[in-house]
Amino acid sequence: MNHITAERHARLQAAAEREPATDQAGLDLEGMEIEAYRRLYRGLREVPLPEPPESFAADMARLVADHEERAGLEIWALRATVAVAAAGVAALAPALAPAVSAFADAAGALPWPLLLAALAAALAGGTLDRAAGRR
Repeated sequence: MNHITAERHARLQAAAEREPATDQAGLDLEGMEIEAYRRLYRGLREVPLPEPPESFAADMARLVADHEERAGLEIWALRATVAVAAAGVAALAPALAPAVSAFADAAGALPWPLLLAALAAALAGGTLDRAAGRR
């Protein structure tokens, strides 16, 4: 279906939902198409949805039970990325020293206790998360 056909179907559907039902007599071809869309829309709206089978939840649980998450590759890729970033910072530390000291001078007015508390909360949350075995 190309975009012209899709636009035509969308226009007919909108017209079917918007216009009241009319008699079949005196309708042109587009009017008959709109009436067909109207009947289809009414039929779909009034048909009850079937109930899922009783074993649906058990079947879905069985289907996904053997699909455990295996994130080993992603974990090692993340570790390698962090290691490369740390090595880059260490290698560029002499060049970054003037910029860091200028930042430290400018950041004297930052709320350091609040920032340290947020860092401590993040570290505590990560520690508790690992201790609970969620990762």
